[in-house]
Amino acid sequence: MEKSHRRGRGRDRRRIAVRNAIIASVLLAALAGCAWHALAGQAGTQTIVLTGFVEGQERIVRSEVAGRVLDVQVREGDIVDPGRLLVRIDQSDAASRRRQQELAIAALEAEIAKAEQGVALVSAQVPAAIEAARAELAQAEADARLAAINMERERKLVESKTEPQQALDNVSAKLKQSQAVVARQEAALTLAHARQNEIRVAEATLAVRSAQLPIEQEKLHEFDLLLEKHEVRADAAGTVQAKLINAGELAQPGKALISLLDEEDKYVRIYIPVPDLRVVHVHTPVEVQLDFLPESTVHGEVEWIESQAAFSPRVNVTQDDRVEQVYEARVRLAPGAARTIKAGAEASVHVLPQVPETAAHGGA
Repeated sequence: MEKSHRRGRGRDRRRIAVRNAIIASVLLAALAGCAWHALAGQAGTQTIVLTGFVEGQERIVRSEVAGRVLDVQVREGDIVDPGRLLVRIDQSDAASRRRQQELAIAALEAEIAKAEQGVALVSAQVPAAIEAARAELAQAEADARLAAINMERERKLVESKTEPQQALDNVSAKLKQSQAVVARQEAALTLAHARQNEIRVAEATLAVRSAQLPIEQEKLHEFDLLLEKHEVRADAAGTVQAKLINAGELAQPGKALISLLDEEDKYVRIYIPVPDLRVVHVHTPVEVQLDFLPESTVHGEVEWIESQAAFSPRVNVTQDDRVEQVYEARVRLAPGAARTIKAGAEASVHVLPQVPETAAHGGA
């Protein structure tokens, strides 16, 4: 009986211990949640400061043609506008080929003019020849009919002994001669009709020459474009970072000539610690403070964040120099301020406090 009572008290003590452990776990979870919400709210209401360096978009100007460089028109540090001549490349070979193309076009135009005259001449001659052959045939046929009538009359006279046989023979010879003339005129008319093909040939020749002319003129235009490429010009405003070729060297298609820094396309490269990603996103507005102009700020916007985290670079560029995983990002500067800021300048990027949604709804 006493043993049974002791076992019952032991079970009661175990149930009380389990209940106390559950209550403690619930209290710890609640405390952790409150602490997390407090930290999250604090992170959203504090200014995050990240440091980085101003960088610019480098544009490499490359050659599109082959040739020896005559001279380089700019020096490192020069500010150039769009269309500014940078490098001149020898164009004597291209100019010679363009001249040859001009001569080829002139010869083709002469052939076209000659073909046009040929078409006009043949178009006028052939119908006239046909009409002339047709008229001569009609005359020959009339002569043949008259000769046949005379032949019949002379036969009757010879039969009546009025005319001698010689007269009939003479008329018969004239009839045969007239029939021969008719045969020749029929052949001449056939030949005149056959000459109509000359018109078609002349017109086809003219069409071929005329169709060739635009092609040759397009080749001349291509030579003009080729000559323009021997004068390498800046396609956008920028600052000359480096000359990559010198006078006397040989340029090849694709060879780098000049390195330009786009003065209108600048950004600040920063590294965002993982905890700050709660408030820093793409399109987040920021204010950039330059070390050499601490009294002024420039507006910007986060335009890109690396998709994978990495360890901090060798030089710690975050404000507290913590060594932890970070995300590389770029802050695009406002277009109006980009030209006045030099690449390489150190800058601090301020992510302004975000108003919590609950507070905003409460105020409303």
